[in-house]
Amino acid sequence: MRRVVLSAVALVLFVAPTLVACSSDTDDTATAGGETVTVEHSYGTTTIEGTPERIVATSSQWLDALVELGVQPIAYYSAGSYGDERGLYPWQTDVSPDAVALSAAAETSVPVEEVAALEPDLILGAWQIASQNDYDTISAVSPTIGPLGDTGVDRWDEQVRVLGEVLGRTDDAERIIADRNAEIEAVANA
Repeated sequence: MRRVVLSAVALVLFVAPTLVACSSDTDDTATAGGETVTVEHSYGTTTIEGTPERIVATSSQWLDALVELGVQPIAYYSAGSYGDERGLYPWQTDVSPDAVALSAAAETSVPVEEVAALEPDLILGAWQIASQNDYDTISAVSPTIGPLGDTGVDRWDEQVRVLGEVLGRTDDAERIIADRNAEIEAVANA
C-alpha cells in the first residue's frame, strides 16, 4: 500500500508541473479583452497595453501555459538535451516550428540581445531573472513579467491565471485550471 501511495504522489509531482505552468499568488488588475493589464511580480509591476502577439517564454512553465491557451510563442526556453531535437518536452509538441529555441545561455540568464532581436511585445520571465538589475535590463527590451513569487518556481495555476488576464481570456484560464486540478485529483485518488 505504501508503495502505491508513494507512486501516486510521485506521479502527481511529475504530472502537475508538466500539465501547464508554475506560479505564486499575485495581485492582478485587468480590463477585459486585453486592453490594459497590470501584473505585480517580484520586481515590481508591469503594465501591458493591448493583447500581446509576439511573446517570449523564458521558462518551460510559461511555455506550457501558452500552449494550454493555444497561443504560440515567438521564442521559448529550450529544455536542451532533456527535450527533443527542438528542445521541447514531449507534451509541448504543439509549439509552432516557427518558434525559436533560445540559446543555451537561457539556462542561467535571459539572453537579452537574442530576445531583443526578436522584437517581442511581451517577455514572460522566470527564475533566470535573478536580480532587480537582470529585470531592469530585460524589461528595457519589452514589457516583462518577472517571477511572480520569491520561491524560484512559480505556481502553475497562477501563471495560467496571469496569462489569462494578459490575453483577456480569464474564463479560458479558469477552465484550464479547473480541468487540470480535476485530473490531478483523479490521479491522486487512483
